[in-house]
Amino acid sequence: IVHLLVKLKLAPSNGEARRKVQENAVKVGPNREVINDPKQILTNLDGLVVRLGAKNIARVKLGS
Repeated sequence: IVHLLVKLKLAPSNGEARRKVQENAVKVGPNREVINDPKQILTNLDGLVVRLGAKNIARVKLGS
C-alpha cells in the first residue's frame, strides 16, 4: 500500500506514506475500509478508490 500511495502521488515519499497508514488516514474501496498495516498487499486493484485523508482521492486504473 505504501508504494501505491507514492505511485498515485498521494504521498511524496515512502516514509510519509508509511506514517499516514500508521495514522489510519488511508481508506480503500467503496466501504472506506481503513488500512493500518504499511506492508499490507492489496489484490484486485483495477478501479479501486484510494483515499488519503478527507480531500485526497485517487482511482487506480490498470492497463491502457
